[in-house]
Amino acid sequence: MRKLNLAKGFIALTCAMAMNTIASAQTASDLTINEIKVERDSTGAVTEAWVEIFNPTYSTVDMARLYLSNDRNNLTKSIVPQGLTDTQFLPRGFVVFDCDGKRGEGPLHTTFDIANSEYIYLVESNGQVVIDSCAVPKSGSLARTLDGVGEWETPKENSKGFSNQMAVVKNNSDRFKEVDPYGAGMAIISISVVFGILIVLALVFSLVGNFFVWREKTAEARAKAKIEKQKAKEAKALEAEEEQAAIAAVVAMYMLDAHDDAAGQLTIVQNENTTHWQFPFKKH
Repeated sequence: MRKLNLAKGFIALTCAMAMNTIASAQTASDLTINEIKVERDSTGAVTEAWVEIFNPTYSTVDMARLYLSNDRNNLTKSIVPQGLTDTQFLPRGFVVFDCDGKRGEGPLHTTFDIANSEYIYLVESNGQVVIDSCAVPKSGSLARTLDGVGEWETPKENSKGFSNQMAVVKNNSDRFKEVDPYGAGMAIISISVVFGILIVLALVFSLVGNFFVWREKTAEARAKAKIEKQKAKEAKALEAEEEQAAIAAVVAMYMLDAHDDAAGQLTIVQNENTTHWQFPFKKH
């Protein structure tokens, strides 16, 4: 039973190590060279030389057992040691190697210098597959405009160990100054934007004003029509009342003069201005 448990434990440990190696290899293959610098003094001697590696993934990556080289025919010139916290990439993190050939000063120094190199290579742990490469400037710097994926350009300032985006923003500002050194273009753009906004506001206020005028006129027209309708209704009612009064008066007169010979004769007299009832009376 104890042997069985040991066997299971050994198998589990072996699988875990295998999965970790596979995951590390897959993730390490996403690493990129992000920035490089070679600085020389007045005599041409190299005073500073380094390369920055970037982890574009969102997981921690161990760079151990990878290689750096400046020779395409010998890709295993400088191996990254194991067990270093300095080469444990944080998500979206950076690691900088001094390419000065002074490995004895620390694990982040390469075994070669790039003073007279044309390219530098980042190589898989098998020593054969090139993960990424970059041309080495004779003097100066090269950096990606976007970390890990952007095009290479000469930055105005270095961002060693940090994102290149800050340098890119400043560089864009410098480019704009080169195109428009006196700010005339910026002034024209600003004035155009201000006048454009004023024109839009004028149109908006005009449309709003016209809408309120139209609404007020519509309300007045409706109120006037309502008053006219009420007047016509009252006039019609008054006319009906006058007709009813006239009929009542005629009927009353008829009842009083029922003995008259003209009884039973009822005449309606109508002219342009009025309508009334009339009995033809005879004198006795």
